[in-house]
Amino acid sequence: MKDEGPDALPLAIVLKAAPDIGHYAADPLQSWQDLTTMADFVRPMLGITAENWQFARQRLGDRTARIALACILQRFSAIRNPGAYLRRLTLVEDFRPGPMVMALLRSADPARG
Repeated sequence: MKDEGPDALPLAIVLKAAPDIGHYAADPLQSWQDLTTMADFVRPMLGITAENWQFARQRLGDRTARIALACILQRFSAIRNPGAYLRRLTLVEDFRPGPMVMALLRSADPARG
């Protein structure tokens, strides 16, 4: 499955890059299950249909889809149609979320600005 392996991202890095998803939680996100819960909670707020979400999870893998959703939420103001954006990501052959996460980390780093 795409979610595991040597290029799997640590949760702490994902949350550092995309902290906005944690704003919806009553307590700090500390596990992949916590991210799962929050992704399922914010998905409809982003206008991502249940069908599109299910397709993304099947095509990308659960963890990768949730990382992508957290990144989409982080850039929500710059993404006109989050559902279409997610759908487009599912069509990318061998999609990996690492570049998305790293781009967010670089954009948040004031030393790079």
